[in-house]
Amino acid sequence: MQRILLHVYKFHDATASSRTKVSMIVVANPRKIGAQAGPLVSHAQPERVCRNIASTEGTKFSGGEASQPDELPGYFAASTIVATLEPASAVVQDMQDDIVGSVLTLKEFDDEVQAISLANATPYGLAVAVWTRLNDAAIGLSRETTAGFIWFNASRKNSREMSYSGVDNPGCTIAGAAKETRIFGSYDPYPEWQSWRIHRSAAVSSFFAGPPAAAGWIPSIFDQCDEAAGGILADYGIGEVARV
Repeated sequence: MQRILLHVYKFHDATASSRTKVSMIVVANPRKIGAQAGPLVSHAQPERVCRNIASTEGTKFSGGEASQPDELPGYFAASTIVATLEPASAVVQDMQDDIVGSVLTLKEFDDEVQAISLANATPYGLAVAVWTRLNDAAIGLSRETTAGFIWFNASRKNSREMSYSGVDNPGCTIAGAAKETRIFGSYDPYPEWQSWRIHRSAAVSSFFAGPPAAAGWIPSIFDQCDEAAGGILADYGIGEVARV
């Protein structure tokens, strides 16, 4: 599950584009070329995902039910988009217990203060992606966001040389140069680390771009929304990535 926070000015167009992308997802055996979504881990997981979606007060645009496409073996839940969720909703709160499902949530915000409040309304603080053409706004949002890794106009683009760690309850330990400093350094003046990765290309990077399919990458529901987020959100959006 992932959350995307959108400026209210961009919310309608981004929602429509995301719905189009999700409707085109190919559900198939993950070993099959062209597969874009596969089964969940157990028979209980689709029930859990669908139960939380059904109990939310947000607007469900697609999916939200268990499915068995083309008599494939395994346990499936249809890819789902839920919009206008409040932080206290069942779907968002269940992130604390690591809900694992093909669920994308969209929430609008009016200003930077509200965006930061919504982004930080979770116990997880692993990584966040900030999408904007306003450099000052990006830096301001990043400084106030509780996360160990920040992407600017990109996501899931890491470097082995760059330190990374989370804050609060990120689900991972510190790694990279920050780890070496804490182990070998006699004094660490930084109790919390925050690494930034800035995409400097003239063109905005694809929002959820992953490795090519030829490399064995199985795209998720989030990869299907690259056009929506990489284009529509580029003016002013903040996307939360991998906070699990």
